[in-house]
Amino acid sequence: MQVDNTFLAKRIVSPRQFLSMLDPPEKNIPLINAFEPDVIHSYGSYLEVLFARLLATGEAFHRPKAVGFGGDGLSDSARQLIMDHFGIPVFSFYSSVEAPSIAFECGEHRGLHINEDICPVRIVDASGRSLLPGEYGEVVVSNLVNRTMVLLNYRLGDLATLLPDPCPCGRSLRLMSFPEGRKDDWLELPTGEPVHPSIVYPLLRDEEGVLQYQLVQESPSDFHVRLVAKTSCNRPETEARLAAKFGRVFGEKTRLRVSFVSSIPRTSSGKVRRVVSMRQDR
Repeated sequence: MQVDNTFLAKRIVSPRQFLSMLDPPEKNIPLINAFEPDVIHSYGSYLEVLFARLLATGEAFHRPKAVGFGGDGLSDSARQLIMDHFGIPVFSFYSSVEAPSIAFECGEHRGLHINEDICPVRIVDASGRSLLPGEYGEVVVSNLVNRTMVLLNYRLGDLATLLPDPCPCGRSLRLMSFPEGRKDDWLELPTGEPVHPSIVYPLLRDEEGVLQYQLVQESPSDFHVRLVAKTSCNRPETEARLAAKFGRVFGEKTRLRVSFVSSIPRTSSGKVRRVVSMRQDR
C-alpha cells in the first residue's frame, strides 16, 4: 500500500506534486529538483532521512523557501541542520483526521498556536482531569467545524502540555508544546513504576550528531537504541555517553545496546515510532 503523505507545493493555489515516503530519498530528490517547489511538507521522520542524505552526499538540491512537517516529530538536531546548514525555515503543523487544523508553529518557534475558535484543546490526565500549564498529559480536542458531526472532548492519544507564557509574536492564541510521544509509549522503571517517555527525550535529542532515533525498551533494565547519525558523529563516544545517561536515569544495572543504522523501520502509516514500549507490546 503506497503512502503519499509528502507533497510539494509551488504556491498556495498552484498544483501540488505528491511523492511517496515509502520511496528512499535518492528516488525523490531528483523529483524535487525537477518540480522546484517553494514548500515541502512531510512527516518529520522523512525530513530527517532526506536531509541526512543531502548532508552526507552533498548532491544538488533545490532548496524550497520553507519546510513544514506533521504526522510525527522532527528531532532538534535535524531541525537545526535544515535551518542552519541549508538555510531553510522549518514549521510544524498539528492536525489529525478527527480535527484537521489543531495548531500551527509561528516564526518564533516557541511551540504551537492552538486554533481555539475551531478546535479547542485540553490537556488531561488518565482520569480526564484538566491539567495546569506545564503538566504533560493527553491531548483532548473538540472539532467545532464539522457540520456532519461535532466532535467533543476526543482523546487523540498524543502527549503534550500547555505553555504558560504568551508568544513574543503577539498572537493571543494559546501555545501548546510540540507533541512528544503517545500515551501508549510510557516506559517502565525497574521498580515497576510507569514513567512518561519525556524522561528519555533529552537524553537522545541533546546528541548533536544524532539525526533520528528510536528507543525500544525490551525489559525494565534492557534498552535498544537505533540511531541515524551524521558522518561526523563519534560513534564510540556517543555510545558511551548514552550508556552513562541511561544508567543515571534507570539505574546502574541498565543495559543499553546501540545500533547505528541508515534508516529506521516505519509503521504501515509511514510514521516512525520514537519510543517502543514493552508495556504496550507484550
